[in-house]
Amino acid sequence: MDELVYKLILLILLLVFMAVRGPDISRIKKREKKVIKSGRTDMFLLGLNTLGMMVFPVIYCFSSFFDRYSMNLSDTLRIAGIIIYAASIVLMYIVLKELKGDWSMKLEIGKGHRLVTSGPYRYIRHPMYTAFYLMMAGQFLLVSNWFVGLFGILSFTILCIARIPNEEDMMTEEFGDDYTEYKKRTKKIIPYLI
Repeated sequence: MDELVYKLILLILLLVFMAVRGPDISRIKKREKKVIKSGRTDMFLLGLNTLGMMVFPVIYCFSSFFDRYSMNLSDTLRIAGIIIYAASIVLMYIVLKELKGDWSMKLEIGKGHRLVTSGPYRYIRHPMYTAFYLMMAGQFLLVSNWFVGLFGILSFTILCIARIPNEEDMMTEEFGDDYTEYKKRTKKIIPYLI
């Protein structure tokens, strides 16, 4: 397939992702906060992640700036990337429907926040992060560009390493033994493994 087709597909996937996630983002910003733990480090890591997830992919689509980092992957691998990316959007949709607004992009808990343990949360505590990892893996294959692909994966991994312990501490403070018991029966990101 032509490179322009892959770029168009990536733009469409990005737009679908934003259409799935966007309405919830505007809703959660309006929600009154009960606990706020986000600091400068968390905000910096979110910004870094935005570069890897949105900014660099859009630059890749509209310019030749990253062309020198091309990996020339086969069409088969790039199509696999499209499928993985699309699957991440489906998982994100399922997760957001299960959460019903009980989430935030920042380290914070809104008033009336519930502990969600159903749907994908029966198996893992952070299925939204799982969806993002799938998205970054799909993006890596789809763009066939080691800089754009690895930056996305690495920036998200750094965010997870820094954020998950703080997020789980915050949830333990908020939900006590219920969250402690929930942690014992679930994995963080990959069912039955991690």
